[in-house]
Amino acid sequence: MDILIIADHFPPSFAPRMGYLARNLKAMGHKVYVVAITKHRDFNSFDFLTGYADEVYEVASRNSSHKEVLLSTVKGFFSSFRPMWTETDTVYYEKCKEVLKSRHIDCVVCSTSSFYPLLVAEKLMERHIPVVIDFRDIYEQDETFYPRKGVAGIMRHFQKKIRNRVIGKADAVVSVSKWHCEYLSQWNKRCKMIMNGFDEQKFVSKTAWHGNKVRIVYTGTMATPQGDISAHSPCMLFEAIGEIEKSKRDNLDVVFYTDSNSKNILERVIAQFGIEKTVRCEDWVSSDMVPDILAESSSLLILSNHGNKGVMLTKTFEYMAMNRPILCLPDPDEQLERVLNETGTGFTMRDKESVKRCLEKLIEGTLEIHPNMDEVMKYSRGAQAKQFEALMQEVLS
Repeated sequence: MDILIIADHFPPSFAPRMGYLARNLKAMGHKVYVVAITKHRDFNSFDFLTGYADEVYEVASRNSSHKEVLLSTVKGFFSSFRPMWTETDTVYYEKCKEVLKSRHIDCVVCSTSSFYPLLVAEKLMERHIPVVIDFRDIYEQDETFYPRKGVAGIMRHFQKKIRNRVIGKADAVVSVSKWHCEYLSQWNKRCKMIMNGFDEQKFVSKTAWHGNKVRIVYTGTMATPQGDISAHSPCMLFEAIGEIEKSKRDNLDVVFYTDSNSKNILERVIAQFGIEKTVRCEDWVSSDMVPDILAESSSLLILSNHGNKGVMLTKTFEYMAMNRPILCLPDPDEQLERVLNETGTGFTMRDKESVKRCLEKLIEGTLEIHPNMDEVMKYSRGAQAKQFEALMQEVLS
């Protein structure tokens, strides 16, 4: 197949999901063309996922301020007479036309974590090209993160309505969890769950960590840009650590590798609990360094809260491949808990006492997991690409 991926981001920018998909589809013998924003991000780069697509058509980063986005939307409407169409959409579509001039595209995969470039996908549907829409995130999964008031809130309202219209026209819809698929199937019954996964070339089972202390590692962001950490609250963990007998706590080292915004907030919370000698923050590490960081651990930490609906963090799958006990708290999603149980890779905890007991077992060396690697490998990026391939073949047939 000749496949066109249009995405809000593509490596070396964010969206590793599409970067891995391009790499694996190429390895399976398909041709892959990409139209996306690829600008390098300061704190999260995926350079190692570049160079796999047959061609990448770069789109400049869209304006970020609400005023600039609104102005771009007004200009885009008068150039196309489509509500919510922006100047950026025009650039996307022109790049797509460049691909279509020289290639017969069998299927389009449109991947987004918000709204762009859904309108471009809708316009491609008018050319009778099969389109699969992939949602990595949607607005409704976390109402604390996406604005609901002011100009931004009004734009979100209209974007949701237009998004739902486009969903109904798609040949198929994909998303990352059962909750997402159930929600999106209101507008399109052809909705398939393809979870995120891990790079089986980079994340592999490592020998046990033999450092001086038992080390628990967390990697990734925690706070929203507004400083809210409720979706990944560490407070239950910190309470449990504070109540562990000091002689045991002295053998524990909890490390958060996170961005500067999350780090500033988290350090204040750590100080409030008086556990600075046990818990520390380190700077963000690039994606290609994460496997080595995870290998230098006794256990891996997931902070999940039901305030996030259906969010299956990529780190979950990367952790599963490392053969380390995963500690998941304070309020795990049911699907997340089921995946950890089915793979035998971790423990979910909903109260302070169970967290405390788990930490004490970890320190004593009696906390064991029994991974089912056949189940774990179902979440590899290669397996994910095969699911996309099967879906596209189904759409074409």
